[in-house]
Amino acid sequence: MAIITTKLDEPILFRTVKKDVYPHTLSGGSIWLRTNVFYQELEADDLSREDRFEGVNVSGLFTEFNFEGGIRIKCEHGGLLGTEHPTHYVMSLHGLNIKEEIRLGFGGNTLGIKSLADLANDVLQQASKQINVSQCGYGQVSYQYPGLKRTRANTTGKIIGYYVDGIPEALVQHNPNVMTKIPIEPFISQDEWRIILHTDKPLNDDPMEPLKINVDPSHFYEL
Repeated sequence: MAIITTKLDEPILFRTVKKDVYPHTLSGGSIWLRTNVFYQELEADDLSREDRFEGVNVSGLFTEFNFEGGIRIKCEHGGLLGTEHPTHYVMSLHGLNIKEEIRLGFGGNTLGIKSLADLANDVLQQASKQINVSQCGYGQVSYQYPGLKRTRANTTGKIIGYYVDGIPEALVQHNPNVMTKIPIEPFISQDEWRIILHTDKPLNDDPMEPLKINVDPSHFYEL
């Protein structure tokens, strides 16, 4: 029986890894941070960790967007609209609600997390020794599609954007957020939480290279 020693007022969270990784994390605080690009490139048979459609909307309607200047966008039933998120590093955790087959697929060896906030701060501090981190975030993943909106604001993350007589107009995501996944299996069975690091560029300009850090092992407890 697992004895939970998470700090008061902190979410009860865990990290599940492979057997050979478990002792290095528990005793040495070893963590390999991977980019969202890495997870998008995982083999198709590892669906529990494949994130190819983050930031994508799926249209259940036949829709047409008419913009000034005669530009039109048509989206058929089931069509995709979206933008890629900028490259960022992800540390994936999970809550109690993860399905057992998903947990086993992640490696089956589970560590408890004493404090998400303390761990996130340590991850930020250690990663910043190797790369320039522009922003750090952490929290629970929401399983939903992002919304869309039309705007004249000169913003980033455009699905399509252009100028008509010097006035910008664009179709953009209403709520772009790297803490979301599309609401389908197997994602909705992961009960995922994340620590996210936004950087100017990936380590050595290689999004497939892991960012290897060591945090204080006291953040973890054995189950």
